[in-house]
Amino acid sequence: ELALKSIAHRPPALILLDIRMPGMDGFEVCRRIRETPALADLPIILLSAQDDSSSRVAGFKAGAIDFIGKPFVVDEVLSRIKVHLALWQSRQQLQKQLEATQQLNTRLIETQFQLLQSEKMASIGQLAAGVAHELNNPIGFVHSNLGTLGGYLHDLMGIIETFESVSCSTGQPCKQHAKVFSFMEEHDFAYVKEDIFNLLAESKEGLERVRKIVLDLKSFSHVGEQEWQPADLHQGLDSTLNIVWNELKYKCTVKK
Repeated sequence: ELALKSIAHRPPALILLDIRMPGMDGFEVCRRIRETPALADLPIILLSAQDDSSSRVAGFKAGAIDFIGKPFVVDEVLSRIKVHLALWQSRQQLQKQLEATQQLNTRLIETQFQLLQSEKMASIGQLAAGVAHELNNPIGFVHSNLGTLGGYLHDLMGIIETFESVSCSTGQPCKQHAKVFSFMEEHDFAYVKEDIFNLLAESKEGLERVRKIVLDLKSFSHVGEQEWQPADLHQGLDSTLNIVWNELKYKCTVKK
């Protein structure tokens, strides 16, 4: 019992063990040692006068790696100890090499994963740059058209206001004028006149957001940038949040 407690804290390189002992025989000691994970590979040589085939089989089943019968020859015992210690040292070195190989494999896998991630990011960057480039032209002419449309609407409203003032100043609206006013009232022209500019403003605002997303995509892609250079972290945060904002706005509150 004392020996088992001792080797649990300070494992030896090899154990010489008798079979016939008071309280606990050598077979039980072998089994107890093999049940301890840290001692599972510890070389155990049984050294006993109980040298029969059944004892040898029982010893090997319990976990011994060798069996020497009594009376023994000292030189033979020392030779077997030397061989088993050499084998044990070889296993230890092999285990260390295996652990080193596993660590190397782990690092290789991590490096490969990082390379794959880098390639994915580069592909995403190229895709983002291509999308941004393709969207720039339609965004440009839609923005220009909205500006022109705003000018046309102001002119059109001016024409209608002039028509209304002329129709009212005659004092005797003709039948055609009355028909026009009836049509304007039927289609709630007063509301349309107010709402049409709100719609135009909202369209410009939406287009500006698309333009900002396109610019942020170009910024995100960093295509063509090979050298190290200073980066604006605030701008990076803002552009990233702008790209993913639709996913975030219903789920969380962002604090910078």
